Parts: sequence; C-alpha cells; structure tokens
Amino acid sequence: MKKILIIATLLISTQLLIKAENPTPLSFGIKAGYTYSDINTVKSLTTKSLTAQNMLSTLKSDGSNGSVFGAYVRISGEKFYFQPELRYVTLNSDFSNLVEEAVSPYRGEIKITTLDIPLQAGYRVINLPAFKIRLFFGPCASIKIDNKLDFKDNVESFIAIAQDDFNSLNWSLYGGVGLDKLRFNLDIAFLKGLTDVSETYFEKPSVFMVTLGFAVF
Repeated sequence: MKKILIIATLLISTQLLIKAENPTPLSFGIKAGYTYSDINTVKSLTTKSLTAQNMLSTLKSDGSNGSVFGAYVRISGEKFYFQPELRYVTLNSDFSNLVEEAVSPYRGEIKITTLDIPLQAGYRVINLPAFKIRLFFGPCASIKIDNKLDFKDNVESFIAIAQDDFNSLNWSLYGGVGLDKLRFNLDIAFLKGLTDVSETYFEKPSVFMVTLGFAVF
C-alpha cells in the first residue's frame, strides 16, 4: 500500500507540473522493440519419480530474447510529460539444473505473453529544437494473456511446474532514458517485477527493453 501511495503521488505531481506549463500538446504514437528477460527460478522442484535419492534440484534461470509492440499517448508540457501506454509483450527465459552433474538433468524454456499498461512520468533533461533527451519512471500493470513451457529433457520432472498457478496480474516498476528526434523516439528501459510470476516456481522478472517509436500526430 505504501508503494502504491508513493507511485500515485509521483504521477499526480507530474500531471500538476504539466498543467502548470504552457502549452500542453497531446500526441499519439506507435512503438515496437526488443526485450531481454530473466524470470527468476530460485524456488525448488523435487524430482521424486526419476531419482532414487529423492534429491532436491534447484532451478537456475538464464535470460532470453523477446519482443514488444504497442501504442502510447503523450501529454506534454515544456519539460515534464505524462505517457500512458498499451503494449503487447513477450518474455522468454531458459532454466536448467543448478547442479550440472545431477542424476536427472533437465532443461526448459518459459514464454509469457502479457498485455502491459505502463504509466510513464518523464522529464526532459535536454530540450533543444534539434533533439530532446529525457528521463522517465513509472509503474506497470501486466495482464497475462498466455504462458507456455517447453520441456527439452525429462518431461516427467516438469509435471508439477506445468500445473503451477501463474498469476493473471503482475506489478512492476520501470525507468530509463529516451531520445526524441523529429517524430521518432528511442527508449532504453529496465523493468523490475514487484510480484511473482507464479505461485510456486517462478518469481519476479527482470526485463531490459529497447523500443523505437513514431509519433503519428
């Protein structure tokens, strides 16, 4: 609750600063880009059916590539701006045994598709006619559309994972730096999850994101 109040205060303060500036143009744009995500898998899986010793194997995660595309609306003052977005995001992450010489090795890949609604509050640190450089920060709500698990080894080991309860809504914070040139904008951002992806095996995601946008009007 404290985090939500801080986020709300930040966004309201930014909008008040925008309204205090003149003029306040409204623009609409589209964007697409690249994601590199790592979905933490520090929770554990017991492989009872495949190991005589009933050993406890721990999953480790490795980042993987994904994609993002969507649209945004920007409400701008001279230096401050507020930008809600709607994005279709694909996150991928690989996982495998932490102990490589384990009796029952396994590898897999998780793919999560979400509809993201980020609320970006930004400030132009360089505001020139030729180009603009800005910093931004904000919360993001991710609504799960789909999740898939691809098992490369020992499918039996992943029965419990496949039946895991993936959360339908997750929250995160993200921030980064942006460049505006003519109608084009380039954003480099880092997103850190505040809530777990699933109830048992997958925790908070970390996402690096690069997007190229174009202001339609």
